[in-house]
Amino acid sequence: MATRISVPALVILTGLTGCQAEHATADLRRQARVELGEGAQSGSAAFEALDPRIHAQDIVILVEPPVTVADVWLTTADGARLHMGSTTTQDCVAAAGRRRCDLRLPILEARRPGEWTFHVDKAVGPAAAVSLTIDYIPIEDPP
Repeated sequence: MATRISVPALVILTGLTGCQAEHATADLRRQARVELGEGAQSGSAAFEALDPRIHAQDIVILVEPPVTVADVWLTTADGARLHMGSTTTQDCVAAAGRRRCDLRLPILEARRPGEWTFHVDKAVGPAAAVSLTIDYIPIEDPP
Protein backbone atom coordinates (compact mmCIF):
# COMPACT_ATOMS: atom_id res chain seq x y z
CA MET A 1 0.00 0.00 0.00
CA ALA A 2 1.46 3.35 -0.98
CA THR A 3 0.81 6.58 0.87
CA ARG A 4 1.17 10.08 -0.57
CA ILE A 5 2.71 12.45 1.96
CA SER A 6 1.92 16.17 1.96
CA VAL A 7 4.97 18.38 2.24
CA PRO A 8 6.47 20.02 4.06
CA ALA A 9 6.09 17.31 6.68
CA LEU A 10 6.91 17.66 10.36
CA VAL A 11 9.05 14.97 11.97
CA ILE A 12 10.72 14.51 15.34
CA LEU A 13 14.33 15.73 15.31
CA THR A 14 16.30 12.96 17.02
CA GLY A 15 19.63 11.42 16.17
CA LEU A 16 20.47 13.96 13.48
CA THR A 17 24.01 14.62 12.34
CA GLY A 18 25.42 18.10 12.96
CA CYS A 19 24.70 19.11 9.38
CA GLN A 20 21.12 17.83 9.58
CA ALA A 21 20.44 19.55 12.88
CA GLU A 22 21.75 22.84 11.51
CA HIS A 23 19.51 22.77 8.45
CA ALA A 24 16.50 20.78 9.72
CA THR A 25 13.58 23.11 9.06
CA ALA A 26 10.16 22.19 7.72
CA ASP A 27 10.74 23.99 4.42
CA LEU A 28 13.96 22.01 3.78
CA ARG A 29 12.61 18.59 4.81
CA ARG A 30 10.65 16.01 2.84
CA GLN A 31 9.25 12.73 4.11
CA ALA A 32 7.59 9.65 2.62
CA ARG A 33 6.44 6.34 4.14
CA VAL A 34 5.64 2.97 2.58
CA GLU A 35 3.83 0.22 4.50
CA LEU A 36 4.15 -3.34 3.19
CA GLY A 37 2.26 -6.51 4.09
CA GLU A 38 3.72 -9.92 4.87
CA GLY A 39 5.71 -11.72 2.17
CA ALA A 40 6.87 -10.29 -1.14
CA GLN A 41 5.60 -6.74 -1.44
CA SER A 42 6.45 -3.56 -3.31
CA GLY A 43 5.25 -0.04 -2.67
CA SER A 44 5.96 3.58 -3.39
CA ALA A 45 5.21 7.07 -2.12
CA ALA A 46 5.54 10.38 -3.97
CA PHE A 47 6.91 13.63 -2.55
CA GLU A 48 7.77 17.08 -3.90
CA ALA A 49 11.58 17.36 -4.18
CA LEU A 50 13.52 20.60 -3.92
CA ASP A 51 16.00 21.51 -6.66
CA PRO A 52 18.85 18.95 -6.40
CA ARG A 53 21.08 21.19 -8.54
CA ILE A 54 21.42 23.65 -5.63
CA HIS A 55 20.85 21.37 -2.60
CA ALA A 56 22.83 18.44 -1.23
CA GLN A 57 20.67 15.80 0.46
CA ASP A 58 21.03 14.06 3.83
CA ILE A 59 18.86 10.95 3.62
CA VAL A 60 17.64 8.79 6.51
CA ILE A 61 15.77 5.55 5.84
CA LEU A 62 14.07 3.90 8.83
CA VAL A 63 12.90 0.29 8.59
CA GLU A 64 10.58 -1.46 11.04
CA PRO A 65 11.03 -4.26 12.01
CA PRO A 66 14.85 -4.18 11.81
CA VAL A 67 15.05 -7.68 10.25
CA THR A 68 13.32 -6.43 7.08
CA VAL A 69 15.35 -6.95 3.91
CA ALA A 70 14.35 -4.48 1.21
CA ASP A 71 15.82 -2.64 -1.75
CA VAL A 72 15.09 1.09 -1.87
CA TRP A 73 15.45 3.67 -4.64
CA LEU A 74 14.21 7.05 -5.80
CA THR A 75 12.76 7.94 -9.19
CA THR A 76 13.37 11.59 -10.01
CA ALA A 77 10.99 14.00 -11.75
CA ASP A 78 12.85 13.41 -15.01
CA GLY A 79 12.67 9.60 -14.69
CA ALA A 80 16.18 8.78 -13.44
CA ARG A 81 16.50 5.93 -10.94
CA LEU A 82 18.75 6.64 -7.93
CA HIS A 83 19.48 3.33 -6.17
CA MET A 84 19.75 3.82 -2.39
CA GLY A 85 20.81 0.22 -1.74
CA SER A 86 19.58 -2.54 0.52
CA THR A 87 18.49 -2.20 4.14
CA THR A 88 21.14 -4.80 5.06
CA THR A 89 24.24 -2.84 3.98
CA GLN A 90 26.95 -1.69 6.38
CA ASP A 91 25.46 1.84 6.17
CA CYS A 92 22.44 0.54 8.12
CA VAL A 93 22.43 0.02 11.89
CA ALA A 94 19.79 -1.76 13.99
CA ALA A 95 18.71 -0.03 17.22
CA ALA A 96 15.54 0.73 19.19
CA GLY A 97 13.40 -1.79 17.28
CA ARG A 98 14.25 -0.50 13.82
CA ARG A 99 17.08 -0.27 11.29
CA ARG A 100 18.48 3.14 10.30
CA CYS A 101 20.33 3.82 7.04
CA ASP A 102 22.12 7.17 6.57
CA LEU A 103 23.11 8.37 3.10
CA ARG A 104 24.37 11.64 1.64
CA LEU A 105 23.79 12.77 -1.93
CA PRO A 106 25.81 15.66 -3.35
CA ILE A 107 24.23 18.20 -5.66
CA LEU A 108 22.82 16.45 -8.73
CA GLU A 109 23.34 18.82 -11.65
CA ALA A 110 21.45 16.68 -14.18
CA ARG A 111 18.32 16.09 -12.04
CA ARG A 112 15.28 18.34 -11.69
CA PRO A 113 12.96 19.36 -8.83
CA GLY A 114 9.34 18.25 -8.81
CA GLU A 115 7.57 15.02 -7.97
CA TRP A 116 10.01 12.27 -6.98
CA THR A 117 8.96 8.77 -5.91
CA PHE A 118 10.38 6.64 -3.08
CA HIS A 119 10.23 2.90 -3.94
CA VAL A 120 10.58 -0.13 -1.68
CA ASP A 121 10.82 -3.76 -2.83
CA LYS A 122 10.69 -6.49 -0.15
CA ALA A 123 11.16 -10.12 -1.25
CA VAL A 124 10.14 -11.95 1.95
CA GLY A 125 9.46 -11.43 5.62
CA PRO A 126 6.92 -9.93 7.99
CA ALA A 127 4.85 -6.81 7.42
CA ALA A 128 7.08 -3.73 7.44
CA ALA A 129 7.10 0.05 7.38
CA VAL A 130 9.87 1.93 5.58
CA SER A 131 10.15 5.70 5.92
CA LEU A 132 12.33 8.21 4.10
CA THR A 133 13.40 11.60 5.41
CA ILE A 134 15.42 13.97 3.23
CA ASP A 135 16.97 17.12 4.66
CA TYR A 136 18.03 19.47 1.86
CA ILE A 137 21.19 21.49 2.46
CA PRO A 138 21.39 24.67 0.36
CA ILE A 139 24.70 25.05 -1.48
CA GLU A 140 25.85 28.66 -1.32
CA ASP A 141 27.74 28.82 -4.62
CA PRO A 142 26.83 25.87 -6.86
CA PRO A 143 29.27 25.18 -9.71
